[in-house]
Amino acid sequence: GSYAHFSILQAKAKQKHLEAMEKYLYKTYKPQMSKLTRSQGQLLIKLVDRETNNSAYGIIDGFMGSFKAWTYNIFAGLFGNSLKVRYDPYGKDRLTERVCVLVEQGAI
Repeated sequence: GSYAHFSILQAKAKQKHLEAMEKYLYKTYKPQMSKLTRSQGQLLIKLVDRETNNSAYGIIDGFMGSFKAWTYNIFAGLFGNSLKVRYDPYGKDRLTERVCVLVEQGAI
């Protein structure tokens, strides 16, 4: 009935909005992102995880779908990075965590 039609319209509107957002983000941030070094890209991926408690891959998968997440992860892999990397504040990322906490406290 009309509910199914409304759901289809909602899905199409959502898809159109996500595509517009993707184009906007790509246009806005591609120039800066393309200038990142490999280590800067790795740090950005981990800081996204720190702020969202979700891997960059998980975020893309949730909003854009598995195929886009897979495609972007392959692209990141060309530069030696992975969108599936998780932030480890008590292990290998403890120094980064310390710096983040100092910045949040206004100490640096």
